[in-house]
Amino acid sequence: MRTRLGRVALALLLFFAGCSAAPLQSPVAETSAARTTRATPLLGAADGAAVAAPRAAATELPFSFVRAGRRFEGVLTVPVHARGERLPSVVLVHGSGPMSRAGVMPGQLGLGFGFDFPVYAELARELARLGYVVARYDKRSCAGTRFCGDEPSGWALAPTLVEPDTVIDDFVEDAKAAYQRLVDYEFVDARRTLFVGHSQGAQLVPRLLTDMAEVPAGVMLTPPYRSVPALLREQGQLLVRIMREAGKPQRMVEGYELIRAADWLDALEQGKPVPASILGQPLSLWRSWIRASQEAPHLARTLRRPLLVVGGEYDYNVSRDQLRLWQEWLAGSPHRVTLLPCMTHALNCISQADPRLIESRDIGHHIDRNLVQQLGGFLMETL
Repeated sequence: MRTRLGRVALALLLFFAGCSAAPLQSPVAETSAARTTRATPLLGAADGAAVAAPRAAATELPFSFVRAGRRFEGVLTVPVHARGERLPSVVLVHGSGPMSRAGVMPGQLGLGFGFDFPVYAELARELARLGYVVARYDKRSCAGTRFCGDEPSGWALAPTLVEPDTVIDDFVEDAKAAYQRLVDYEFVDARRTLFVGHSQGAQLVPRLLTDMAEVPAGVMLTPPYRSVPALLREQGQLLVRIMREAGKPQRMVEGYELIRAADWLDALEQGKPVPASILGQPLSLWRSWIRASQEAPHLARTLRRPLLVVGGEYDYNVSRDQLRLWQEWLAGSPHRVTLLPCMTHALNCISQADPRLIESRDIGHHIDRNLVQQLGGFLMETL
């Protein structure tokens, strides 16, 4: 029983996706009036900023690179362009867990969409419509899961989600290798190529820019501000609460599993005895992830090249309070922090302002249009 529960809890953390059969009430529900505002800038948001006119349909090409003897496969989304034209470009950096090039998410914490949403495929198409080449690839932790199949579906777990020696530095170096391969293309302008990270990948963007002086800017989508143990405890408490309010006490145990894991991670930091693995993952991965989550805010504040930090009011995995912490921390910096009212952790929009009244028709099947506008404005200004 504990093994099964551990895997369920691990899915909640690593996929940042809930598995409920229907949307559940949010514990952070606001009044409808508070939700109707179409954009909530926290720091220097460029509402109404000019955005490039959409281009014609893009072409998708195979994309691959090799790092440390390992081959990564993916896809390159290339806008229609003139011969000899060099385009601005983006490398997408995955959220946590076994994410494929498509970035399939069936929901978020405590809220199932009722369909599998290919977050990164949709984001790539939107960026390509704005004129950006987009590189995305299967994350190294994707192998062995249904996410890397021909038709990825659901959030099935493999017995081991990451290789025993995998650490966060591997994901950083993989992203660097993808960048180096991308800028080799003759139609890519290396001076206008940057990273767009999501969730865990967003936490890695300040590290990538710190290591790579040639990268002019970065985008952090739904980035946690708090360290991994604190984030995990917050998610566990939230899950317990929404399952209690939804009348599903049998599901509350999943939240308690996350809280227990957070306690073990605190003990790990303090050098106290802990199990040989936590939520089925090696301690070396947890140590490296905790370190990366702690350093991200400090690295971000030291950067002079601009960052765009975006979160969503409907994100149950990384709460709006964490976006406000980013705002306070980055005050006076060249960075921009923006909170969007209907966006979820999967970057789509829920149009129903009251979480208690959500129906399937309210859950968007595409990237939030406000996010596309924010990205377009920031990238035009920056690149």
